[in-house]
Amino acid sequence: MMPRIAILGPFETAPLLPFLDPRRVPADLPRGMGGSCLVNLVLARLRRGWPTDVITLDPAATTAIQRIDGDLVRLWIIRRRTRRALRDGFASEVAGLVAALRESQPAVCHANWTYEYGRAALAQATAPAVITVHDHAARMLRHLGWRYAPHYLMSRAVIARAPRCTAVSPHIAAYVNRLRRDASPVIPNLVPEPPALPPFTPDPDQPQVISLLTWANFRNATTALRAFARFRRRHPRAVYILAGPGFEPEGPAERWAIGHRLAEGVLFLGRIPYPAALEAITRATVLLHPSLEESFGAPVAEAMVLRIPVIAAREAGGPAWLCEHGHGILVPGRSVAAMDDALERAWSSWNDPAGPAARAAAHDHILARCGAEPVLAAWNNLYRSLLDAA
Repeated sequence: MMPRIAILGPFETAPLLPFLDPRRVPADLPRGMGGSCLVNLVLARLRRGWPTDVITLDPAATTAIQRIDGDLVRLWIIRRRTRRALRDGFASEVAGLVAALRESQPAVCHANWTYEYGRAALAQATAPAVITVHDHAARMLRHLGWRYAPHYLMSRAVIARAPRCTAVSPHIAAYVNRLRRDASPVIPNLVPEPPALPPFTPDPDQPQVISLLTWANFRNATTALRAFARFRRRHPRAVYILAGPGFEPEGPAERWAIGHRLAEGVLFLGRIPYPAALEAITRATVLLHPSLEESFGAPVAEAMVLRIPVIAAREAGGPAWLCEHGHGILVPGRSVAAMDDALERAWSSWNDPAGPAARAAAHDHILARCGAEPVLAAWNNLYRSLLDAA
């Protein structure tokens, strides 16, 4: 019998519905706050029949703590404040998470991110705990400035005090290990094997580029838009799809692009559900990930497993690791010319006889590193080590 693990972090609730008792699911169940990487981990566990508790925060919660049970999964949703939560270090959110853990009584508490969820893992005394570090807080402070300083200080304190940490990439592990005296293992985000798809044949006259980002300076979408504009001069029917917060129609990214005469051929989608994002990737000829800082790079891994070529900024950290051994094109993130050249190379690869084998090799590379079997095995080994040491 596998031990029951409580996984704390942001979650979308819809993917969990098939595993919950429909009689207990309220009509106003909050949709959740994202966290597709954690959803993939939980679903992989549940499909193997392993009991798992999900504990998450949501500003749409109608009660302080809401609990919905299923045979294998139990879901706790704690109300998250929309104002002033950072002033007291998420005190009420941490209290709610700790209360849910007392109800859960898991064998292991697995918290994700080093803010409110990490603080809850430190505050609880129910189970041995491990905290997965998803952010390089020092680099984020450099990119985001003083407004990120409270998060940076909180993250450093959580990492220093955590009984055990893991990192989602060597980029993050190097940072974590500088703050601790032990070596934190790398356990990447889980990327599931996609369903069998028909062979993709792109329109020979219409390259389709896609990026899944947020409209923030360090995400570097402005460089990507400039590179795409140069690429489109040679390919007038090319399309660039931008999805994520800030990329809504008539949103800040589109207004910037229009103001800089870079909106031709660009489709601004804004936030889209995770399944829709994966479907959009399957119709693209290349995924462009220009972000200058990335702990892991889920869109990069997802595109590779879907056999779509990828371009990423080499200084980002996580994507450079995913693209090792030539499985993706790495470019200087601030170079418009290099990004434009990479777009041309990726587009040309569809006519290269070696292209299918290269895309298949990237697919196998990601599943060997981030697929369900290696990631679940790594987690089960770590959970057992925590239980043996308890």
